[in-house]
Order: sequence, then structure tokens, then C-alpha cells
Amino acid sequence: LSTALRSLAQCTELWLDCVDDGVASDIARTLSAPAPAAPLLAVLSLGRELSDVGGQRLAHALSRRGAPLLRELHLSSNRIGQRTMEAFCSAMRSGSLCALEELRCNHNLLGDAAAAAIAAGVLSGGVPRLRHLWLGGNRIGDAGAAELARTVRPRAAAVACAAALAGSSQAALAGSSQAAPGARALSSSLVVLALYS
Repeated sequence: LSTALRSLAQCTELWLDCVDDGVASDIARTLSAPAPAAPLLAVLSLGRELSDVGGQRLAHALSRRGAPLLRELHLSSNRIGQRTMEAFCSAMRSGSLCALEELRCNHNLLGDAAAAAIAAGVLSGGVPRLRHLWLGGNRIGDAGAAELARTVRPRAAAVACAAALAGSSQAALAGSSQAAPGARALSSSLVVLALYS
């Protein structure tokens, strides 16, 4: 890890598995340097053990423009939730993630409040290039789906969003009349809707 962090200034991609809050804190400290610590970093993937503690630290570091060219952020299969998404919403609003095209947060502990935080971040205009939002395998229900639908309707570009909603089937999310209103709103708002659970 120390070798990877020392070479972060030259890295375009950093893929780390089994990242816990301590490792995330080390990465956040490195990214929080006065000058952009990772000026070339385009892909950051951290998985398996990250909770809201490390997730918030990472979001705060990225809000300080620690990785100004970051295009893809992969935080799937962790234990992050609402507090992390609220911190990332702040980073989005600040414009620090303006190059972000893909955000993967599948298989975490995200619920309706986290979906609302993501929606607020996207609506802020701070992530104008965001095209892929992966939220499958979370606890997002009808209210969260309705919030996410609000974010993609006003955007001209196609947004691919994987959203496995609690208690919803693929048929329901595809626009079935039996689907909950939030699921119908989300599926009708998206040009591309990838589904899985």
C-alpha cells in the first residue's frame, strides 16, 4: 500500500480489494495534500471492508480536488451508507467530481435517504459527465427510486442506472402497471435501465 500511495501522483488507475477504514484513511490523507496528490488518477476502485467512517474520509479528500480527473469511482461490495453518500453529495456540489462519469455503489447499505443524497448531488450540476450510476443490491425502496427519477428526467444525456429496489421484480421495474410509483417513475425516466439483484 505504501508503494501505491507513493506512486499515486503517476497513477491513472488504483484498484484495491479488501480496503478497510484504515486503508481508506491513508488514501484520504494522501489525496488531501495541498497540491493534487493524484492529478492523473482516472479510476479509483476500493472494495470489501469500507464503512461510512472510511467512506466519509475519502469523500472529504476528493472534495479537496485530490483527484481532479477522476472518471470512475467503484465502491461496490462495501458497507457504506447514508453518511458516505451525504459526504459524496457535498463533493459533487463543490464541483470536485466534475469529471466523474461512472459511480458504482452496488451491494452496500444504501437506502432511501442515501438515494436522496445521491439525487441531490446529481441535481447540483457538479457531476455533468455522470452517465453510469450503479446502485443494485442495496435497500433502495420506492421513495428512493422516485428521488433518483427526479435526477435523470431533466438531464438530456442517457443515464444507465442499475437499481434493484427492495421487493421489486425485474418486470415491475420495466414499467409494469403493478410496479410501485417510484419504480415506474425511475424506469420511465431512464433511457437505459440495467437490472439485477
